[in-house]
Amino acid sequence: IRHLRLAETEYRALLDGIWESFALTPEGLPDRIDVKGYTSSDVFLAARGRFNILRACNVWIGEQLRAAGVRFGIWTPLPHCLLMASRRWLAGSVEDAPQP
Repeated sequence: IRHLRLAETEYRALLDGIWESFALTPEGLPDRIDVKGYTSSDVFLAARGRFNILRACNVWIGEQLRAAGVRFGIWTPLPHCLLMASRRWLAGSVEDAPQP
C-alpha cells in the first residue's frame, strides 16, 4: 500500500474533482452501474466523459491530483508503477519522497 499525504485543501479539492466526475441521478447521487461477476461489496459508478486508450484510468488519476494542486507527472498512462515513479521523481528522489 502506498500513501499520499495531502494538505486539507488538496484533499477537499480532490474529493470535489472526483464528485464532479460522476454522472448523477435526478436525485443528485452518483449513478450506480450494475455489473455481473463481481462481489456484493464492489460498486461501479457512471462517469462524465469517455474512456479511451490515451485517457485511461491512470491518466484520470493524474488529472484529478494535478487539479487538486498535487505535483504530479504531466501524462501518466501506464500502470501503477509509473504513477508512483512520477510522484517520487517530483518529490526529488525515492529517499526524499513523503513516507507513510
